[in-house]
Amino acid sequence: MQMIASGLSGLYPYDAGEAGIAVGMPVALAAAAPGAVIKADAGEPARMPAIGVVARVRGARVYVSREQPVAGYSDLTPGAAYFVAEGDPGTISEEAPDLADGGTTQVIGRASSATTLLVWPGEYSAVDV
Repeated sequence: MQMIASGLSGLYPYDAGEAGIAVGMPVALAAAAPGAVIKADAGEPARMPAIGVVARVRGARVYVSREQPVAGYSDLTPGAAYFVAEGDPGTISEEAPDLADGGTTQVIGRASSATTLLVWPGEYSAVDV
């Protein structure tokens, strides 16, 4: 799925802390690499909390939206909240993750249309087991 973000205004630059980071993915700070981000995953505490969604990638630099819309998704449900997904790093889901084995639940944004996510990383709730 092709993602589109206009300009770099209001975006926060980081280094890519792992391969495969792409536009539209929720990301978390990389504990082992200050100034870098990794793909967020609700089921892995080391990959949470998410700080935003990737809006642009330029080489090894990743530009993260913390409160800007990111367009280019397909099949979002307008008005629905989206969560950081569990088990597939860097993905979002309309369904809250099932964290029976522990992890973190976090809303990452709300769909303003079928193609645009209004990014607003919400409070998160960790579950220890």
